[in-house]
This record gives sequence, structure tokens and C-alpha cells, in this order.
Amino acid sequence: VSCVMDEPKTKEREIRALQEAMTETNINYAEIITMQDEEIINFEFGVIKIIPAWLWCLGDKLKPSSFI
Repeated sequence: VSCVMDEPKTKEREIRALQEAMTETNINYAEIITMQDEEIINFEFGVIKIIPAWLWCLGDKLKPSSFI
């Protein structure tokens, strides 16, 4: 969870840490919950989705087509 990821250093830190954890645990999918940011990041070992908290709370009930 990260409130905002406007700062490039914050975004890089969060993504790098999650990529390392995913690699170590053989997980190929993870999410970063934010207040409003939305993005899909593909990398060698998997996918990280950055999603706003309101969307995460709704779960599968309402997702933009880019997240399906």
C-alpha cells in the first residue's frame, strides 16, 4: 500500500521491493494499492497492478476493461 506514487523515487522503491519479493516467493502477480494511481507493469517474472483503493475494495464487481 502506498498513498501516492507521484514521486519517481517512491514508485521505483515500491516496485523494486515488490519485484524482489515476487521473485523470491515465485509469485507472478501482485498489486500495489494507492489512493488514485492506476497502471499495469509487466516485467520478466510477472505483473504488478497499481490500483486505486476504491477499485480494490470493489473487487471483481467493477474493473476497467484494461484490468480484465
